[in-house]
Amino acid sequence: VVGGGEEIRLLLGGTDDPEVYVAVESDADGQELARVGVGTSHETYEEVVLDLPGHSGKTVRLRLVDNSTTGHLNVDDVRNLTDGAVNSSFDGGSGTSAHDRGSVDNIAYVIDHAAGQRSTETSTRPCESSTGGAPQSTTL
Repeated sequence: VVGGGEEIRLLLGGTDDPEVYVAVESDADGQELARVGVGTSHETYEEVVLDLPGHSGKTVRLRLVDNSTTGHLNVDDVRNLTDGAVNSSFDGGSGTSAHDRGSVDNIAYVIDHAAGQRSTETSTRPCESSTGGAPQSTTL
């Protein structure tokens, strides 16, 4: 399913040949929505972005094509952002854990101030250890 970023990112390497490419297809009707070739013949991976504007929330599939008799295709690290970029407000909240989509992560740091916000005195506040141990004091 295409996420809010409306793009798929991947690492691509292999042979520069028009018969060697990666395509994104609509799962509903098989229509090709985007295509990218290797570009240069080498084994070093390069990040490529397949833009899919207007397809957020739709199911797609990747088609890896190597119709070359002498070429090859290397693909790794396929990524699809399910939501848009995170925009943290850096507002000073409270607590020792972060709750996100049913999981709980211990917080082992405290942000007292950030660029563009009014600076406060450096303080020492208790923080829960990231390993789940006893609270520690952290000076910022």
